[in-house]
Amino acid sequence: MPISGLDKLIKQLKQLESRVEVEVDKVTKETAEAIAADAKKLAPVQTGKLRDSIHVVKDGAAYEVLTDVEYAPKIELGVRGLPARPFLFPAYLLHKNKFLDNLKTAINNI
Repeated sequence: MPISGLDKLIKQLKQLESRVEVEVDKVTKETAEAIAADAKKLAPVQTGKLRDSIHVVKDGAAYEVLTDVEYAPKIELGVRGLPARPFLFPAYLLHKNKFLDNLKTAINNI
């Protein structure tokens, strides 16, 4: 005996999954771009190379805020004789809670 409406339910669940993926991607991208913008504001500037190298890259379902400057970890974390001058982690912290709130809101509005 077939279950009535199962095909319709499966179709609706697939549509819901697609909508969730779109909304999660949108919120994640917006947050990554905001983190990158704040990291650029917080980055110490001598030549501007570090600040200008901060960018967002999509990696599968995730977005990464990166810098291609080889000395960026030394600035962020510090090394002997050079105190840490964090710019990336503080930018992340500024947006962490808002990201979670925006994610919940986006999913609840589907």
